[in-house]
Amino acid sequence: MSRHYNVWLLAFLLATCAPIQTVVQQRPSVELGPNFTGDDPWQVLAQLRTLVPKVDKYTSSEEKARLYQSVGPLRTLKFVRSCSKDYKVESQAWEIRLSPSGRASRETLNLVSQDKNHDMYGASNALGARTTVVKVETEKIDIGWRQEVDGPAFATGRPGFWFYRFLVRMSSSEARQVEQDIGCLIVFQPTPPFLDTYSESSTPTLSAPIDRTWRGTVITGKFLELWVFNKRTGAVYAIVN
Repeated sequence: MSRHYNVWLLAFLLATCAPIQTVVQQRPSVELGPNFTGDDPWQVLAQLRTLVPKVDKYTSSEEKARLYQSVGPLRTLKFVRSCSKDYKVESQAWEIRLSPSGRASRETLNLVSQDKNHDMYGASNALGARTTVVKVETEKIDIGWRQEVDGPAFATGRPGFWFYRFLVRMSSSEARQVEQDIGCLIVFQPTPPFLDTYSESSTPTLSAPIDRTWRGTVITGKFLELWVFNKRTGAVYAIVN
């Protein structure tokens, strides 16, 4: 077992076993409206691509600052996303959890993924065993933020291993009725460089003959708030930041 895995496991246990300090006691007096869907990530990405100036390794820091300033402040976005939830009957509360991924200097959270291309090809290993490999290309849209600067205060963990957990008070009778309707909404403010990209790939094997490539775009900014709400009615149960 690698040292990196041991460090990751220890950080995970420390973060997930730590006491939950954020407990939402009162419900906010705001509603989102029935069947609220928030901003569409694909539409947001298309709009940002038309607004954000092109920079590269030849662009000086001074020029980058000038170009980004020309974009002006962008509107706050609201992204609806599923989040892990577990009802704690003894506490009469939902435990809500988000687990971002550490990527470079940012925490990232996937919003949507879509398979773009499928193909198949024949391959063999060093022993001559042949198989048919399925080639898949997937496009992803994430949001990314620097926890120490632009992240919510209710995080636990350490750089690269942040976790987001809090409790939302709710009676057992109500929790039983709304369990399937509970969703999360992330309030996010795009900031420079606004967009970043990455790619990842998997290596096919005989037991798992899938050649998958992920091409991701990260919308960079500030994670301002997380709302827990009813996707069907629009009722808001909690707002944490």
